[in-house]
Amino acid sequence: MSLITREGSLTTQDRVELRWWASLPDRPRALVLVVHGYLEHSGRYLHLVEALNAAGFATARFDSRGHGRSGGRRAFVRSWRDYLCDLQRVREEVCTLAPEAPLFLLGHSQGGLQVLTYAADPLGAGIAGVVALSPLVAFAGSIPAWKDLLGRLMSRIWPSLTLDAGIDPELLTHVREAVEWRNADPLVGTRATARWFTEALGAQARLQEATASWSSPLLLMAAEDDRLVDSGAARAFLEALPVTDRTWKLWDGMYHELLHETVRPEVEAAIVDWLAHRAA
Repeated sequence: MSLITREGSLTTQDRVELRWWASLPDRPRALVLVVHGYLEHSGRYLHLVEALNAAGFATARFDSRGHGRSGGRRAFVRSWRDYLCDLQRVREEVCTLAPEAPLFLLGHSQGGLQVLTYAADPLGAGIAGVVALSPLVAFAGSIPAWKDLLGRLMSRIWPSLTLDAGIDPELLTHVREAVEWRNADPLVGTRATARWFTEALGAQARLQEATASWSSPLLLMAAEDDRLVDSGAARAFLEALPVTDRTWKLWDGMYHELLHETVRPEVEAAIVDWLAHRAA
């Protein structure tokens, strides 16, 4: 199969440069736009891109503001709306590469919350479906009161303040090579910002309020032993949606990063199968 690759950059309304990449087979079945998680970057999804391309899907990916090779203050967002507007700008850019192909969104963790909130927003009109992997619908466990208070206070008076994100790479995947790869990756961050924390909480709350207007087909996959996000809250969100085309898959015993876990081939195959049944 021949592939055409493209890459480029675009500038957001607030002058942040976003880098994007695309891979396009001949006559693609659909275009899948991949959105990565917090403190990482889209280069960690190349194996997924290869699996999708091999199945005849075009792919596009980009580094979110403050991440990877894109511009912006590291790990910072002024407003969650900025993420949605960025996704819209990237969508407009990459859809010109495959104008006849239906568009699916795929996001992991924070990227999962991004694609869900985008699909629930008027901006998301016209998408063919959503795949959300370990989406940040809610944080796992209860946030310590002192941390919640500090985050909310600093979001107002020092929004760019960074704190250790508290992510233990050993609890992201059971695959030793994947842990070592993440630890050695200079584009993977370890510190979160106060404003991002409160904006994520706000996005979670607004998503719960938007279930009644949801209309897109949805595949939601979660890890049974996820220590970062609440898989139960993700399932409750899915079950509240007023659509029949909604699919839930819980991967027993797995940690947060399903696309870097021992079941990665099975996860990729399930995504391809779901997409294939909904693509033109």
